[in-house]
Amino acid sequence: MLDMANSIAPREILSILKQRDPSNTTGIKSIYNAIFINKSAKQGGLNQVQYVLEQLIKKNYLHDYCTNLDSNEITDILWVHPKSLALSVNFPSVLIIDATYKTNEYRSPLLKVVGITSTIRTYSLSNEREEQLTWALGTLKKWMLEKGASLPSVFVSDRDMTLINAIETCFPMTHHVLCIWHINQCVMKKCKPMLGLEWNRFNASWHSLINSSTQWSYHQKWKVMCEEYRRFQGALNYLWETWLHSYKERFVSAWIDTCMHLGSNSSHY
Repeated sequence: MLDMANSIAPREILSILKQRDPSNTTGIKSIYNAIFINKSAKQGGLNQVQYVLEQLIKKNYLHDYCTNLDSNEITDILWVHPKSLALSVNFPSVLIIDATYKTNEYRSPLLKVVGITSTIRTYSLSNEREEQLTWALGTLKKWMLEKGASLPSVFVSDRDMTLINAIETCFPMTHHVLCIWHINQCVMKKCKPMLGLEWNRFNASWHSLINSSTQWSYHQKWKVMCEEYRRFQGALNYLWETWLHSYKERFVSAWIDTCMHLGSNSSHY
């Protein structure tokens, strides 16, 4: 059971145990308790942060951390594997950033930066809020420069304003491409209920618009959309006010294809 705990959720573990032995009376609380005891034993009495730092040192990860000056508690940790940093010397062009609160049981923000090699393999560079993100990206920049790597020419992320601000602060000359997958998910969630049976046709027009190869074709397609879907002004207003007016240069092909982004226009992997 403890071997399964590394990759399977507790409820799935319980289901597997019941399938193997229908007479098994183990409850979900027992599963959680066993996992907790096993984790505590592995950590040797260290708390989670102490254990992470111990493992980073033991496995020769380059790392840094911030502390709260009042409580002396560690608030942020950044790390990178030496091989990943070495890869950034040869493949610095595009870095993909994902920042989320939804990846761990502590609901703490996790920032992950991934680079792309010439064979389209990815390499992980690190583990939000604006001050923390600025510190993390600033530290990453310092490490890259110390290693002799060129700074990235393109960042790809979702539209997180604190992340956008941190990138502009630390990498002011770098192009910032917004994740088209996240944008399309937002557009579908907001506009599909408004369009009803017209949604598929509207969505096809939207994809044609954002894939415009020239600025002229983009403007022409937008005019056509505004005329064709004038009955759905709420959807058109959403596209314009939320995405196109301020951010089209960060995700519409006519603009982002002017920089070498290696086909990377999504942070969703």
